[in-house]
Amino acid sequence: MASVKTSATTSAKIPQSKARSRKDGSAIPLDETDKRLMNLLQSSFPLDPEPFALVAGEADLELSDVLGRTQRLLDGRIIREITPIFDTRALGYESMLVAAKVDGKYWMYWGDTQIWSATSDDLLNWTPVEMKAGEQPPVKLRSQALNMPQLKVVLPTRQGKFDSDLVESGPPAMLTDKGILLIYNSRNDHSFGDTSLADGTYAASQVLFDKNDPTKILKRMNTWFIKPEKPYELSGQVNQVCFVEGLTRFKNSWYLYYGTADSKIAVASSPGK
Repeated sequence: MASVKTSATTSAKIPQSKARSRKDGSAIPLDETDKRLMNLLQSSFPLDPEPFALVAGEADLELSDVLGRTQRLLDGRIIREITPIFDTRALGYESMLVAAKVDGKYWMYWGDTQIWSATSDDLLNWTPVEMKAGEQPPVKLRSQALNMPQLKVVLPTRQGKFDSDLVESGPPAMLTDKGILLIYNSRNDHSFGDTSLADGTYAASQVLFDKNDPTKILKRMNTWFIKPEKPYELSGQVNQVCFVEGLTRFKNSWYLYYGTADSKIAVASSPGK
């Protein structure tokens, strides 16, 4: 369906939508001309400076009649609004729903120091996932994790690696055929982490969770895929920082937005598959 909100050069008043609900749930009566007009507005609304004049010609109606009937349909909330709906694929975008349920629940990865998970029925109220009876955390708890020892750590820090000091969620996790892909941020502590990285280095990596059990790790990268290298990543308000936050796909490429040294926002791109 294609339609467009536009300003016409005619002196006739262009119909405007009104944000109100129907009284007592009742709808205004429609005659056959109303129905024919609605079909034209939904299926073949012209991209033209005088769109309603063209609709009037196609409907074999006077322009004033088309405008009056359209405004009546808007006032009666039969038509909610007249606005563009773009063909995203023709424009080079790929679109999908951003939230999906796994085993009847929405899932979220959250926290820093460690990464935990939570579930929701409505995307508004969330319940953190707790460890089962007898289950132990995968790493020694420290910092804020000590205040919630009953919660299940789904992505722990790793001694001797770039993600030794903390891990923190990046862009929203993506449900794929192979599992749930999460891009995450990390910080290195030189004293018990990766000695090849500067102390406090923020780098990013990836982990794949089981799509049938979002708390189960299937695969995890052994190293980072992006780390501070450019001058604006190495020096700023906080030095040695690449902190990934946003991911989008455009014209067959992926674009990753990330903070640099807590001072700027940069973008990295990669050809899509």
